[in-house]
Amino acid sequence: MSDTHTRPWAATLTLNHQERLESRIRTIVQSTTTTLTEDKWIIEEIDATGALGNRLTARANETTLINLTTSELLILLQEDGQIIELDASLEREGHIILQIIVRDGVSVDILGTGEPLSTSVLGSHTAIDPRLFWHS
Repeated sequence: MSDTHTRPWAATLTLNHQERLESRIRTIVQSTTTTLTEDKWIIEEIDATGALGNRLTARANETTLINLTTSELLILLQEDGQIIELDASLEREGHIILQIIVRDGVSVDILGTGEPLSTSVLGSHTAIDPRLFWHS
């Protein structure tokens, strides 16, 4: 993720043993919703279970990118399934403004540009060096 116009930030979510990462991600996705337009999420990688998760995983195995609306992504996060791998970027006005990366079904990194999301949205997290992800 690279954007020369705004300052990047990054955070790793801290999940307790009773939390579902899908619920935490859903809160973040819901916080990005605007009433003006239906945002586009670009899915570069997905491995998920559940009805929609299985369909998207099969599609991802056949194509490079999948475009989802915020509504579609929220359906995925609410279904009875698990996100194992995910690389989802929120595109607005031609720029990537937020990226969600899930690895091994346990590690969740949130990357953004501009003003960081609040702790009330992110929940328990650790700020990390965005240069681990951004390349100049």
